[in-house]
Amino acid sequence: MNNFSEKIISWYEINGRKNLPWQKKDPYKVWISEIMLQQTQVTTVIPYFNKFISEYPTIKTLASTSLDEVLSLWSGLGYYTRARNIHKTAKILKKDFDCKLPNEIEALMSLPGIGFSTAGAILSLGFEQSGVILDGNVKRVLLRISGNKSPMNKYKTEKSLKEFANILLPDSKHKEYSQGLMDLGAIICRPNKQKIKFFLKEIKKKEFGKIFGFFQKKIFFLQRKFLKYFLWKRIFQVLSIIYPIKSF
Repeated sequence: MNNFSEKIISWYEINGRKNLPWQKKDPYKVWISEIMLQQTQVTTVIPYFNKFISEYPTIKTLASTSLDEVLSLWSGLGYYTRARNIHKTAKILKKDFDCKLPNEIEALMSLPGIGFSTAGAILSLGFEQSGVILDGNVKRVLLRISGNKSPMNKYKTEKSLKEFANILLPDSKHKEYSQGLMDLGAIICRPNKQKIKFFLKEIKKKEFGKIFGFFQKKIFFLQRKFLKYFLWKRIFQVLSIIYPIKSF
């Protein structure tokens, strides 16, 4: 386990949120909560989640109900495509997966409405396996600790963050680590806030250097590519001072 993940887990154990209704080793509840939390605040989601789980406590009961009933229960939460995808996925799980969510990322991402980050959340929070979560809070934390100022939702930024997040994954305590990252983003590393700086000071420079070593490899090629250009440009500038070009 690297120094960064240890710090995240230690911080979560003291400061993290542990009383949310979906924080159980239950892939179904994690799935429903992750879909509801897309574009929606936690405080808004909690009563809808409790009502939804009370009405449909299992994938089997959800798959057996009609879409109209699901949409009715969803009313007021908005983004109704999410509810339609949940219903579609429940039907598929009943037909092909014995009413169980798969514990492999490719199989999860083949289901309607489940992308890379949601699949990672189901794996790490629901199955307590290794999985990368890249919601807005996590992206913000990773961008700030890496010093990356690129726009959060650009394709190149997403790709870079996926690689970075994979390197940071711990060998164990996947649930605590993932929840800790999300909580750090929600509580400390908020938009336009700089409280994340206190966290960086706790990470030793040599460990930090190992974590970000892969960034140096990525820019090494560009350094070599442009080194000659800048070198010759500088030489020309020096020569032009020593031997100024006379105008005709």
